[in-house]
Formats: sequence, structure tokens, C-alpha cells
Amino acid sequence: MASSNKFICLTCQISFEALQMQKDHYKSEWHLYNLKRKLTNLVSISEKEFNQIKLTHQQQQSSIHDHNGSEQFYCKACRKNFFNEKAFNQHNSSQKHVLKSSALLESNKKSEIDIKNSDDEEESRIEIINEDLCGSDWEEVESDEEILEFIPVNECLFCEHKSSSIETNLSHMSLAHSFFIPDLEYCNDLKGLLIYLGTKISSGHCCLWCSDHGKSFASKKSAQQHMIDVGHTKINFYNRPETILEFEDFYDYTSSYPDASNEEDGDEVETPILDDSDYELRLPSGAVIGHRSLMVYYKQKLRPIQAGQRTPNTKLLNKVANCYKSLGWTGSSDSSAMQIARDMHYINRISKKLSLKIGEKHNRAKQKHFRSQIGF
Repeated sequence: MASSNKFICLTCQISFEALQMQKDHYKSEWHLYNLKRKLTNLVSISEKEFNQIKLTHQQQQSSIHDHNGSEQFYCKACRKNFFNEKAFNQHNSSQKHVLKSSALLESNKKSEIDIKNSDDEEESRIEIINEDLCGSDWEEVESDEEILEFIPVNECLFCEHKSSSIETNLSHMSLAHSFFIPDLEYCNDLKGLLIYLGTKISSGHCCLWCSDHGKSFASKKSAQQHMIDVGHTKINFYNRPETILEFEDFYDYTSSYPDASNEEDGDEVETPILDDSDYELRLPSGAVIGHRSLMVYYKQKLRPIQAGQRTPNTKLLNKVANCYKSLGWTGSSDSSAMQIARDMHYINRISKKLSLKIGEKHNRAKQKHFRSQIGF
């Protein structure tokens, strides 16, 4: 930054080349006049305007002095002129003049204190600003509460187009931007997926294809323009392993898992016969005996969702799938779906094993301080 902008006066809105020039300015009549205007919530004036006001005031005072003949017969406290010394002295001895003089004196003292405090505060603020400008380290301060913006599910992720429903919005994005939901038949939360993608673009300013591996953008508009310009209006679903973890909450590949007989789960932890809560007992045959306090829950007969049963999410997926098929979309290949299913199944197994290790570790830590409550 240039040295001309290094020393500034916020009240008069000017800059100085040296610190001594700034200090001399603080003692000038122009700066004091602007401080008085600041105390009365008035805007500051330029030096040219101040000189014009000062010249006008001097001319008025000189005309008053010429008209009255002498300056010594003018009372500043009462703002009155007297033609002779006798009348002037008589006025000075009056009670009205004494009260106004004392009030004016107290007002001047208070004004000087306020000006001095304001000047000190401004000078300290200027020093802090100068130190920040001269320093090379900048600290970024973030708000404790971050407000996340999101794109509504009926609004296009790449432009300002708004639709009447989710399926018409997805149809628009596929026709106008060639955007398709990958592995649509395994998506169990289409609305949540669209909300997540909209939040990623509007709040994170990220490209759906580049994600965290590409450059960052300053606004949602710039991220959308980038995706349209370079053809990144799609999700990089099959090329990066971390994508499986990112979108795990919105997909369910259990229907494509291989049979349990074909898997090698020798390293998988066996299910204990008695669970940790002591409310269930699993027999070797596989039957489960539950505690009678939970009888009301075991008596429930929940209807499982059959393969052909239609749910609201299934209806929406079928509508979107029909729209995609009319555009020539053939769906995901079995090999890619099987690979993602294996990866997700493996991740879930690792997560369960780590959770079990943490639970055993905490259990051992608690057993160290365990004391039997039996009194014999």
C-alpha cells in the first residue's frame, strides 16, 4: 500500500504522507471545527468550505466592530454590543451576565474535554489501523453462527429457472443442462439429495464435478457459470472413492448386495448371544427372547415394504426414471452398481468394527473402577 494512504484522518477524510503532518492537522482549527460538528451529528466539511466560513465570520465581526467603534464593548456571553464603557461595566456587574458567563465557561470546558476524548479515541483508532496496514499477518474472523443458504428443490441448480415440482425441475435440468441423477434406482432420498447439492453450490460455492479438488469461487453465480461453461453440470460419482461416503445417506444399495454365502466374512465379529442391554437373549437357533417389559413392542406387527409396493418416494423416482428413459437414459450398469455396493458394504463393516472396538475400550475403562453391589 502506498505511503500516501498510510496516515489518515477519519473525521476530515484526508490522508497524509507523514505522521508529523497528521499530528499538526489534529491541532488545526479546521480539525477542531469538524470535531465540534461531529459532536452535534453534523457531517464534516472540506478545508475550502471551512476557510470560506471563517472569512465570512471575520468580515461580520469586523463590520460589527466598525459599527460599534470598539471591540471592548462587546459581551460574548450575552452577545450584546454597548456604545460606551459605563454601560458595558454596568452590564458586567449584573446578575444575568454573571449566570450566562459561568454557564458559557462550563460549556467550553465540557466541549474541550469531549473534543480531547474524541481526538484521543480517533488517534488510537488511527494507530491501530496503521499497525494493521503495516503488518503482514492478517487474521480472518468468522461468525460463530454460519447461515447456510440452499436452493429450493423446485429451482434449477445451474440457472434461475423455477419449476412447479421436483420432477419438472429434474426434467428441465436434464434437457437444458444434461444433468442426471446417478444410480437413480438406488436413491432413497431424492429430495434430500437435491437440497444437499443446492447447499453445496449456494453456500459452499463449489462445482459439483470438481468439488474440493478444483478452484474455489466467490459466489454462487460464479460457480454456476463455471459449471455451465466447462460442462461440469454433473456429479463425479464413479471416479472418486470419497464420493461414496459423501452421498451415502441418500442411497441404499442393499438390494444389489451379493448373497451372504458368496461373501468371505471370516473376519466379521460374531453377534453375541446376550446383548449389552440385557433385554434380549438370542438363542443358537436364531430365535430372540425379549424382556416382558418390552412386550408391547414385540407384539407389534409391522408390515414390511414389499418389492412392488409403491411409496411416495418410489412414485417420484418412477416418474423421474420415465422422464430420463424418454431422453435415452439407460440407467446405471450392473457392474458399477455392484462395485459401489461392495465398497459401501465394506465401509459399513469397517465402521461397525471400529465402533465395537471403541465400545470395548470404554467398557474396560469402566470395569477398572467397577465395584460389586452384592453385600455378601
